[in-house]
Amino acid sequence: MTLLTSNPIADPNPRLNALIDAARRGAKVRLLLDSLFDTRADPRGNRATMDYLHTVAAAENLDIQARVGNPTLLGIHAKMSLFQIGDERWSAVGSLNGSEISHKLKTMKAARGKSTDL
Repeated sequence: MTLLTSNPIADPNPRLNALIDAARRGAKVRLLLDSLFDTRADPRGNRATMDYLHTVAAAENLDIQARVGNPTLLGIHAKMSLFQIGDERWSAVGSLNGSEISHKLKTMKAARGKSTDL
């Protein structure tokens, strides 16, 4: 598999699949993906990732919403995710985004932790 043909079908993204699996288990999944450096026609870009998620959500009636945007006008670099699993609360913070290229080509990182204060 070359990086030029990498996409969610031919070369699945484990993190993206984990979000889809969470929705299959009943979680509400919300994603805001960066649009500043996104190329509309790139099959590995954030818009393609958003379109793929919408297709899966519609086909399986999942509660997934994904958007591309640029609220800071400088791109989205730091990301934060909050999760509640039963009585446990988790957070994840980092530069990793949901695109195919971010998970397969770049060296972005994220840290997660458990907290009772979230």
